[in-house]
Amino acid sequence: MPVVPITTKNHLNYKFKELKYFNIFKKKGLVPFCIAELTKVVTNFPIVFSKIDNNFALSFLTSFSPKQNLFINEKGEWIGNYIPAMYRTMPFVFPKKDNELSVIAYIEELGCVLSSESDDENCKNLFDNGDFSEPFKEKINFINTFNKNMQLTLKICKDLDSAKLLTKWPLKVKFNDKDKEVEGLYKVNNEKFIEYINNKNKNIHINDLMMQLAYGQMFSVNNLEKIAALYTGVSLDTSTIQKSKSMREKVVERQQQENSEELDQLVKNLISDD
Repeated sequence: MPVVPITTKNHLNYKFKELKYFNIFKKKGLVPFCIAELTKVVTNFPIVFSKIDNNFALSFLTSFSPKQNLFINEKGEWIGNYIPAMYRTMPFVFPKKDNELSVIAYIEELGCVLSSESDDENCKNLFDNGDFSEPFKEKINFINTFNKNMQLTLKICKDLDSAKLLTKWPLKVKFNDKDKEVEGLYKVNNEKFIEYINNKNKNIHINDLMMQLAYGQMFSVNNLEKIAALYTGVSLDTSTIQKSKSMREKVVERQQQENSEELDQLVKNLISDD
């Protein structure tokens, strides 16, 4: 999608509003998210990994099809409990030029940047006395924070891969009595993860983001049932969920053996719905 760079020359009297309708993402079944969103995502969506140019990326599922988002209705409204940060950065982007970020720009077709003639009460000024307005500065800060956290998230995914904790996830779904396998997904390897935390002994800390993400992916598996409930005539191969539950029991058993207060707090933080 073409973007328009924001300049004082062309946009001094322009306004902006938040994106309300997410039709642009309706045909995208995977939603990227950053590690800062983990506690929100883990209670609502199945967390998955996917490979992009041989590097792992973090996302959550919104359907069992790569070209369908069941959490966006026909009007383009988000119907989930938590709106992902990536959606909330819209319509603004920092397009890359020669592998470096350029000036902030906006996606024109989203209709969120309007001329001064607009009487939309939800609009805020882009500029104030020739400088970015405070609301726009807050928006830019949010985008910069998200982009920075996404870079950290990619590093954590790389660390999980380096520790050989990721494995292919052959997710099997039955559509009207016809078996289908959702391809291209990865998850934390249950057995290797148990071995990994056993080897670490008590060197597990709340600030270990790699561990938090591994636990989060494990706890999020039950949310597959939420996705299935959005379909008609669809059933899951529940062996994946049962294996996850079995692994959680092993983790709890280890937790009791080690009597680790930090591990206990980490798990409580992940499954709380604050």
